[in-house]
Formats: sequence, structure tokens, C-alpha cells
Amino acid sequence: MYAIGTLQGEIEGQPDLNGQMEQMLIQFVLPELKSEQPFMRLRACQTYGVYGDLKFKDQSHIQMICEGIFNNISESQPLPVRFYATCALEKILGIKEAVQYIRPGIDSMLKCYIQLMNEFDNEELVNAFENIMSIFQEEIRPFAMDICNHLVGMYKRCIKND
Repeated sequence: MYAIGTLQGEIEGQPDLNGQMEQMLIQFVLPELKSEQPFMRLRACQTYGVYGDLKFKDQSHIQMICEGIFNNISESQPLPVRFYATCALEKILGIKEAVQYIRPGIDSMLKCYIQLMNEFDNEELVNAFENIMSIFQEEIRPFAMDICNHLVGMYKRCIKND
């Protein structure tokens, strides 16, 4: 999976290979989103993050990607898995159809992003959270006060540490 992700630029430039990527992802990467091994789930999330802008044709594949990545952002997952899942989720949400599959879980998704940002500072995570907020502008309104309170708290901690 790491090689598939690393070679994304080369594969994208090859129309024959690029056209076969969805099937390759279905066959080799999608099952790993449910792997018993956290490292394999991490790599699967990372790979889908790299290929988030691929033109997916199979709607059931998009739904399974969303479910798999969403399951990997839960608190029960190890920190590295949650991190790569949240970064991949942001990329996958570039697919219009994916938004409808994630919308029902917006509250747990927001909690995960906020919790991860409380645990460590990472620019990619902050950018992903910002993009998520722009995608789900209407849906986050009920959570706006909590989000602002968490962001203020994080800002105060950053100032205190400096």
C-alpha cells in the first residue's frame, strides 16, 4: 500500500494504470480498512488519502470507503490510525457523493478532530479540520459554540507554552 501511495504521481500520468486504480484499491486496500492490525488500517487510510481525488465510479466503493475511514476515527483506535483516518476523510470528502455518507456522523467526526488537535499540533490536521468546517457549514452550526470554546482553549494553551 505504501508503494501504491508513493507512486501516485507516476500512476496518475499513465492513463492505462490510472483507469485500473479503483479496482486495485477495492481489491487490495479497502479490505485493510477493517484489518485486525492497526498498522494496516493506518496504511489503508493513508492510501485513500493519497487517492482521494481519483474519479471513483463505483458508488458502493465510495460508501465502503467512507464507512471504513469513519470507523477508524473512533476513540477506540490508536492515535496514528485516527490521525491518518481524519486526514484521509478530508480528502475523500472531495467526492460529492461521500458527503452524504459522512453527514449523519458529523458530531462524532467533529469530536475526533477536536480531540486530536488537543492531543498534538499538526498543520495537516488543522487544515483538514478547516476544510471539514467549510464542507459542513450548515451542519456544524449546533456545534459552533463548542468548537469555538475548544479552539480558544487550544489557543490559550499555545500562548501559555510559548
